[in-house]
Amino acid sequence: MKNQQMLEKKRHKEKEHFSDFSFTPETPYQLVDFLGGVNYTPSQDNNVIFNRSVGFFRKILTEIEMEKGWKHFKFFIVQKRIKDGSGGFSVEISHAKPRRAPPKKTFNCLSCDFESETNKVSRIDFPSTTSDNTKKLLDLWLDAKARPMFIITPVRHVERLSECNDEELFSIFHLATQVLDEETKVSKAPWGDMRFIKMTLNHGNSRNLEHLHLKISIKGQDFKHFRDYGWDNVKKQKYKILENGLYKKDKRVQKIDNIKGQPL
Repeated sequence: MKNQQMLEKKRHKEKEHFSDFSFTPETPYQLVDFLGGVNYTPSQDNNVIFNRSVGFFRKILTEIEMEKGWKHFKFFIVQKRIKDGSGGFSVEISHAKPRRAPPKKTFNCLSCDFESETNKVSRIDFPSTTSDNTKKLLDLWLDAKARPMFIITPVRHVERLSECNDEELFSIFHLATQVLDEETKVSKAPWGDMRFIKMTLNHGNSRNLEHLHLKISIKGQDFKHFRDYGWDNVKKQKYKILENGLYKKDKRVQKIDNIKGQPL
């Protein structure tokens, strides 16, 4: 309980982070609506919503990486209720602390290594609304350290959001809304709407792992509700194994000394 309270306090502090830049669509949107809804496919409107969404995120990445020359930064999505013509989701960009070192290399990339027990256990099924095409592009995970979040990664080994093709770029955020929607509905969450603390994509020295990860951070009490009232026994058992520290025991994902090539 004490550890959970400390984690919640830390997460609340992170929620109130200072961002260097903030980006919003011209018209306020909830993220799921901006992306066309959980059942949206580009063929429904001849790619209109798809192109609008991809263009919005590409413009942000171009400004940050190309015009400002930033390599090390945190890319957040946060969301407020729309009220009186304001609110909705926004993209917040924070420059990484310069003293941060690059992520340590591992013997095997956790997201790419199908032989890793951590990989096998943390991988979970897609929501019922996810298209077959998205399933080919992305993977969905429980957090390997059993934190209250879901993780989405491209199947391809990419390290930056700007390296994703347009389908990957759109789908990574669309899948995030599908995950939250399904978890909320299946667990019959009393709050009803889709809510989260933030979605995070770390870049450069702000990362702990090489592979691009979208982390969907959720309140601990919400995550517990999803687990208790929405998960089947298989998913619950997977989470229990992760809670018991599988990640720390998995030698295939040990970090290595980049010079000596030996475990740290």
